[in-house]
Formats: sequence, structure tokens, C-alpha cells
Amino acid sequence: MTQPETVQMHFAGNRFGNPCSLTELERAESILKQRLPDSLRELYLAFDGFYGPALTSFFWPLFISDDRPGYGLVDSNLALREDTVSGYPEFVLETLFFGGNERIWGIKHDQPDQIIEWDAWDSGFKIVGRTPLEVWLAEKKFYDNWT
Repeated sequence: MTQPETVQMHFAGNRFGNPCSLTELERAESILKQRLPDSLRELYLAFDGFYGPALTSFFWPLFISDDRPGYGLVDSNLALREDTVSGYPEFVLETLFFGGNERIWGIKHDQPDQIIEWDAWDSGFKIVGRTPLEVWLAEKKFYDNWT
């Protein structure tokens, strides 16, 4: 079973976006001036973002649109990189953020096999898993235990 199929199995009933085209992926990479990690590319080619429990933005769509308001991978990362007022820590510039809720998840360029979690009010981050699915399942478990 592929990574996207496993995600869709564990989150059956949640809202998933339509698959991205390779052209859309390449456009996003061109704007960001970086290649997306293979794990994210594979997911985007299967679905353009998805909502986790309680309509949380577990996986941001590549771009914000009228039917997908809120966070988008390209727009959110550009906003973080271009913000010179907030004084974000240096690691923010070295990370590609892809989803989250009150805290956001990302992949640092120098640690492609680890998912970090960052609260914008904090100066540090913590490593929360090795794959997006691992992080999403832990967050789902939190929601399952909460309801």
C-alpha cells in the first residue's frame, strides 16, 4: 500500500483535495525556489491537502483558493520567509511547513527524515516523527481521546 493510500485509509471520511498535477507541483517548487521532499510530492500527487479531525488543516493545499481558504503551503511558507517584523528563529527559513493546527509541522532541509513541530510563539521546535503519517496519527489519537 502506498503512503497516500495508507493516509486515506486511516482518515477515511475526512475531506481530501483532488490530486495535484506535476505542473502544479513544479509551479509551487519554482515559486518556493526549492524541490519539495519526495514524501510530500507523493502525497500532493494523490491529494491536494486534507482536513484532519475537527476540520484541522493537517495537510495544507499547495495554494490558497476561493474554495480552499486558509493556509496553503506556498503562501504560508513565503509569508514566514518574508516576515522581517516578527523575528522568527533562523530555523524557520530552513524549514518547509506543510500543515498543522495551533502548532505547525515542517521538514527542515538538513533533516529530511524528521518532522518538526513549531509553535510560532516559541523560539524552538521539537521533533515529532519521521513521516507526516506518523505525526498525523498521533494527532488523530489526541482528538480521538478528547471526544
